[in-house]
Amino acid sequence: MKQVGVVVPIHNKQEYLKKCLDSIRNQTYPHLSVILINDGSSDGSLEIAKEYVMRDSRFVLIDRENGGLSNARNTGIDLLKGNISLKQVQNHRFEVAGENPHKIKQILASGGGGGGGGGGGG
Repeated sequence: MKQVGVVVPIHNKQEYLKKCLDSIRNQTYPHLSVILINDGSSDGSLEIAKEYVMRDSRFVLIDRENGGLSNARNTGIDLLKGNISLKQVQNHRFEVAGENPHKIKQILASGGGGGGGGGGGG
């Protein structure tokens, strides 16, 4: 079966985020990678996203500086394509190995990290 990647850019949307992530989480397709991109949120969005990552191994969270919707989406696509190399620094935490043009602060994954493309496992 083909791998399906979903990129969810997040910026100060805590009011709607749980409904969105529950909808994705309820999908039954077994080869699903969900990349959550916290794009510098200042509300509770980051904490909500962390909860989902720890509950579902298909979810990966990238926390990055605010760079806008297109940049957030491109960050997720680059991770899915394997264009971002990761190294594990703690149990569920990864960081970018090498250059960091997407200004990523941290990456969280409960299922080995890296999304679908081979950036760090998955």
